[in-house]
Amino acid sequence: IKFPCYQVLSEPNSSSESRPMVSVQGITKPVLERFIARFNIHQSSATEYAYLAVVNTVDQFIAACKTSSSANFVAFLQSQSATPDKDQSRIPYPKRKPVIYVQYTTISAPSNCTLLEAAAEEAYTVAVKKGWVFRSEDMQIAVRASDDGHDIRTESDLTQYLFSAICVLPVDWPQATRHPGVTHIVDFGPGGLSGFGLLAYKNIEGMGVPVICAGALVSRSSKPYLGSKADLFKADLADVTTAPNWLAEFGPKLARTAYDDQLHIDTPMSRVLGAPTVMVAGMTPTTANEEFVAAIKRAGYHVELGGGAIFTESDLERKVDDLVKLAKPGQGITLNCIYMNQRQWSFQYPALLRLRSKGVPIVGLCIGGGVPSPDSATTIIDSLRSVGIRHVSFKPSTAESIRHVINIAKAHAEFPIVLQWTGGRAGGHHSFEDFHQPMLETYAAIRACRNITLVAGSGFGDAEGSLPYITGDWSAEFGRAPMPFDGILLGSRVMVAKEAGTSLAAKELIVAAPGLSNSEWHKTYDGPAGGITTFTSEYGELNHLLATRAAVLVNDLRSTILSQPREKHAALLMARKDEIIARLNRDYLRPWFGRKADGSVADLEGMTYVEVIGRLVELMFVKSQQRWIHESYRTVVLDFVARAERRLGSDLPEMSVLLDLRNVAPTELALSFTARYPAAESQLLHSEEIQFFVSICKRRGQKPVPFIFALDSDFSTAFSKDSIWQSEDLDAIVDQDPQRVVTQQGPVATRYSTVVDEPVKDILDGVYHGHVAALLSRDYGGDASNVPAVEYVGAQPQPVSLPASVKALMADSMRTYQLPDAQDQLPDFNGSSYVDNYVPRALQPRAGQCVTVSMVGDQPQSLEIADSSGATVLKIERNSGCGFELNVHHPVADVSALKSIKALVGGKSTLQNEIVGDLHKEFGSKVPDKAEELSLRDLAAAIGAFGGSLGKHTQAQLARLFGSKMPGGFSLSSARSILQSTYGLGLQRQDALLLVALTMEPPSRLSGNAEAKAWLGTVAEAYAAKEGVSYATASAGGGSSGQAGAPIISSAEMEKMQQKQHEHTCQQIQVLARYGGMDLREGTRLVEREQANSSKLQAKLDRVSAELGDELMDGVQPLFDARKARNFDSSWNWVRQEAYELIQQAIANCTSDSANISAHVDDASLQRLKNRSSPGLLQMLAGSLSILQAANDDSLEPAIRLVSELHSACEQALNQPPAYRELSAPTGPHVDIGRDGTVTYSEIPRPDEPSFVEFVKHMRQQAAQDTPPLIHLKIQPEGSAWLHCAELSATYYEGLSEICGSGLSFAGKTALVTGCGRGSIGADIVCGLLSGGAKVAATTSSFSRKTTLFFEDMYRTHGAQGSELIVVPFNQGSTGDIKQLVDYIYRDSGAAKGLGWDLDYVIPFAAVSDIGSLATNLGSHSEFAQRVLLTNVMRLLGGIKDTKEQLGYETRPSLVVL
Repeated sequence: IKFPCYQVLSEPNSSSESRPMVSVQGITKPVLERFIARFNIHQSSATEYAYLAVVNTVDQFIAACKTSSSANFVAFLQSQSATPDKDQSRIPYPKRKPVIYVQYTTISAPSNCTLLEAAAEEAYTVAVKKGWVFRSEDMQIAVRASDDGHDIRTESDLTQYLFSAICVLPVDWPQATRHPGVTHIVDFGPGGLSGFGLLAYKNIEGMGVPVICAGALVSRSSKPYLGSKADLFKADLADVTTAPNWLAEFGPKLARTAYDDQLHIDTPMSRVLGAPTVMVAGMTPTTANEEFVAAIKRAGYHVELGGGAIFTESDLERKVDDLVKLAKPGQGITLNCIYMNQRQWSFQYPALLRLRSKGVPIVGLCIGGGVPSPDSATTIIDSLRSVGIRHVSFKPSTAESIRHVINIAKAHAEFPIVLQWTGGRAGGHHSFEDFHQPMLETYAAIRACRNITLVAGSGFGDAEGSLPYITGDWSAEFGRAPMPFDGILLGSRVMVAKEAGTSLAAKELIVAAPGLSNSEWHKTYDGPAGGITTFTSEYGELNHLLATRAAVLVNDLRSTILSQPREKHAALLMARKDEIIARLNRDYLRPWFGRKADGSVADLEGMTYVEVIGRLVELMFVKSQQRWIHESYRTVVLDFVARAERRLGSDLPEMSVLLDLRNVAPTELALSFTARYPAAESQLLHSEEIQFFVSICKRRGQKPVPFIFALDSDFSTAFSKDSIWQSEDLDAIVDQDPQRVVTQQGPVATRYSTVVDEPVKDILDGVYHGHVAALLSRDYGGDASNVPAVEYVGAQPQPVSLPASVKALMADSMRTYQLPDAQDQLPDFNGSSYVDNYVPRALQPRAGQCVTVSMVGDQPQSLEIADSSGATVLKIERNSGCGFELNVHHPVADVSALKSIKALVGGKSTLQNEIVGDLHKEFGSKVPDKAEELSLRDLAAAIGAFGGSLGKHTQAQLARLFGSKMPGGFSLSSARSILQSTYGLGLQRQDALLLVALTMEPPSRLSGNAEAKAWLGTVAEAYAAKEGVSYATASAGGGSSGQAGAPIISSAEMEKMQQKQHEHTCQQIQVLARYGGMDLREGTRLVEREQANSSKLQAKLDRVSAELGDELMDGVQPLFDARKARNFDSSWNWVRQEAYELIQQAIANCTSDSANISAHVDDASLQRLKNRSSPGLLQMLAGSLSILQAANDDSLEPAIRLVSELHSACEQALNQPPAYRELSAPTGPHVDIGRDGTVTYSEIPRPDEPSFVEFVKHMRQQAAQDTPPLIHLKIQPEGSAWLHCAELSATYYEGLSEICGSGLSFAGKTALVTGCGRGSIGADIVCGLLSGGAKVAATTSSFSRKTTLFFEDMYRTHGAQGSELIVVPFNQGSTGDIKQLVDYIYRDSGAAKGLGWDLDYVIPFAAVSDIGSLATNLGSHSEFAQRVLLTNVMRLLGGIKDTKEQLGYETRPSLVVL
């Protein structure tokens, strides 16, 4: 099959470019057929129609039409297509335009369509006349039709059919290449690995059918799924290229647990989670209820504790602690955290690690609301692994984010990753995507990662509807191979469960909603349908909700008002004020606050103090249950009452209404207030109280208030925030009306909720057991006895390497391990602790112990531990009914062949029955009755001599051994061949030796044939020692089985014959290549050249690495990124906050002896206020002073004086430049030496030096007259010694005095400071520069949120008026970073888009510690340190110099401080 050559259409309407065959890609067959039908409707005749001629894959097609129509057809398709670069990710999938790729082919005539019917008929007539006919009965093998794959031998007129197939019938390769029983596809075309074989593989991907491209001489690693010509010459089919079979590898299988005979579904999900293949996802608020989560866990299912409704670390710890108590012992906890909510993530994730480290049984983390970056994911997974958390789940929302999860899984191939996919039909917030399309795009890549467990969610609620996703049948309708999921998750479905916290009335609404089918749910995008509605939330995400009156209102306001720019909200809201207030009061969970005593609507300005207090209590206090909706609401009410009391004249604290709350119910608060302050019933709110009311309602850190009080620009936040918990607390809602509540619910899953208060166990069991029953019927003939028995369903134990200090003896059915006598040589087998368990403590290795493990087949039957004296101290024995039984007892006599099974098991009937059962499997009817009571010797005699072949039980054990522990290709027959050729053993001797091999099973799969042969040799030696035999060579005989005279071909001879055959085949290939003029070595030579180049580059890299060292090479990696720059310049805001806090502190600490400002404000705080003085600050202070004075409260007099003095001081500093003053108290060194010799160093205040003024004064003192000060500066005149310089010393002390006095101003100055991390000298310099008003560019080599918060706090404290702090990531060890940093600082246009500064000060204090390096041991780290400290400092200064010269800054030198 030769592929057509494609040519991109540059001018769609140009007939000279048109071709009759058009390639169409990017859409599905049904979509293309709809487009073709729409196009044809507008054509004048059938001859102008377009036709679907070829289906290459599920999304690659060829359309045919006349050349005169093709340009119009192409133009039509392009009009229906979106451009590839258009972002449609925020458009719901059904509403997106497809991206169609249209190209002309170079074929000059249409084909495979009705346009050639006449030509086909004419050709057929000529063929018949000439006698060129074919008869179906002459065909010996099936030939599949290219249109639908049927056997063309069934055609009555084969010749006519062939002409029709060539000219008229469409080609459908997906249909033609799929047939049951097909094992391989061979492409004999000339396209190599890019021909038909590639196309065919796309159509059968995941079906386990390899494709061999005979036109390709060698395979490529980039296309491992395509075989080459070499595969056709391989003698062993097992060596031929294979292809994944998703159903065989990942399809569900049933397992029957031996101890209780129960059936379970075995998939990667059940193995990773140790739970059934149905789980409950984390949902807010439903699974934030630990009692509900515990109920699900007690039912035996996996569930995530929802972190979205856990707002404090203490709440998280309490819920986890309660969950541990409520769940069954040993059940692990998985927490669902919202990654995009960094406030919650910042405390939940560290708390998770800390709790796990303390031994809390936390086994997993689910990360919702975004997929972390690869670096962040690495940090998270490494941390989880380090504390013993077993798995992490991600909830990607698009195909692209699925690929991000795949990349994370590849980077951590040994850590279990659970990928939860829900698509766009899930309840609550969800993506804009279709459920199926992203899976179709990424399934193959997901399944290539063996550590990914794939879970489907959304739209599920019963067994029948979800079964196709477990079996993989769902993908059949898309023309794809079965794509099974490993399990499903439920969400909306369990909200009606009896144990769920959902209010009864809300559950009834859910049950009443009919829901929608999978083909209908998209209707909710256009309005309520099936009882569900959908809108775009405040987060910009789609949200499915019950179509309550509240949801309809939300949808209306979001679509008409809140989707507009925020600055337009207030005007749009006020235009509909009466309507919106009426609907809030009638339909919404947050009613309009303003209401008069007579029930009429009002604004805050029109309400009295009593009306406000009464309304607050009414909306924040649940009268029927005598509780506050939230404790923070009580604070809101009391704060307003206290404010109202001050307004209305209470000046005696003991007369406060607040004190009455101990005796007065909140519902009586308004009446009590009226009785105390009669004027409050008629006096309207003062404007200041309105502002106060607004401020306490918007106070950060408290629960959002349950009402709306203003139609302003903040309406969207007040309207939407914290609006999903109400479905679980209808008592907190006006009228307890569920129609007022926003209840998240999936449009498809809703239809399965038909019963209110159905036990959650019944819901989950109904789905899971329904799956089990369906699989049993479909795959096991409905007979549970056909299901294989297992010990348990869950994660398989990981083998560990045996330490060299432990001596092991593997023989027969027993393994003995001798532990070392030295305590420090004992192995450490401690794992993660999830529950208090005495077994690990009992099995803790101890010096000198001897451990003996008895085996039957591959199963351990008992474990016995003897101490160093040989006394048995512990024995664990298998119990077939309930696993293992643990017994600690005294030593017993050695096992004797004279004892019976019953005596050997100590009367344990379950173990006894298991052994007898194995005997029946192996020997059948030969096993006598009451076999357990016969001695082993008598039992062997009763069974009789060996019958010549192994029984079912031992055969199964050998098959398992070679299938699980031997390398690929080393089969049981391979082992027998070696035993015959190398050791000369006949079949019966081979059987006996292989039974010994079962007792010496390797702990893990052997890596290759050489290792397998070595292991077999060890077994052979053990067998020879046990039986007292010596081995003969193959030529000497065949052992003791009577086959000495049989002809034997050794494996060596067989390998020699195979080698000759291989050489002969290669010679044939070479002859054919010479005949065809092909160079078989061309590709090899190219590879060799590339390998040589790669080797040279690697060698060069190795030499550079060896010369420079890893630390230097890693240390010079660039960090600078101007896009990450953080700018802090809001000193005007921080000064108001600091002033406000000072005033509040003064009010709280008011005493009559507080006489002046110094009682509340230290010099440093006052200087900070003065440095940031502004008209806005003065206005705030003046307003605060007026409020305090109007209170007529003598106790506030100290606060009034404070505000007055602050106002005066800041007013005087208003037009003064900010200044840096050193106002800290100087300290000196202090050393304490304890009695035990412990030396403790500290810094303590200096005596007689309360400030730096005294410190500098003492520094300047002279020891004696005419002597220099204690600390002074010197100069060294040329040719003479160092001399005291009085002039320089005086200048130095004047500068110090100025810093301690009036201060230094850096207003208008710019500075660059590197090396200014926490606790560094550079950080203090930055603080001083900011205090003086400078603009500072600070660099950090550890750029993170923690770092930016550190610098933000620095600016908040020290930033003065006009100052600015720019923080950028920077590595002073990187030459590239230096150039980019200089460009960023000096240039304000072009690519750099920087600051446009000219630096006044350069302070390059970045450094790398290099303690302990000597001239004899300088290494890579030392070179890196010198580069940072010296070389690159010079580069930085040189770069600044060059840039200043280029920009013409020749008269403004920069001061460098080193």
